[in-house]
Amino acid sequence: MFTDGYAALEFLSEINTAADTFLEVILLDLFMPVMTGFEFLDKYAELYSHKSTAIFAMSNSLDKEDQQRANNHMVVKRRITKPLIYNNIQFIIDTYVESPTDEENKA
Repeated sequence: MFTDGYAALEFLSEINTAADTFLEVILLDLFMPVMTGFEFLDKYAELYSHKSTAIFAMSNSLDKEDQQRANNHMVVKRRITKPLIYNNIQFIIDTYVESPTDEENKA
């Protein structure tokens, strides 16, 4: 968990060079201090758009332009309204996170 986009990008850079695996899911608050979620998305797309990470943009903004901007961003799977509720978490897990038992069944 990171409080700003710069710290998150630094972490992604470290794990990108240190391991063969990458994050499966990112829950991104669009309105963070230092670097906004929109700025993070643009930098992420520049560096990691080839990754299969599912990014969920979270916001409680009622601004239609913000909502459309998040929904239309090339690396965003879906925009989620805050607060994050159980049903949204369950949907993300069921749809985008592969459990170890699923992997074992494939083998």
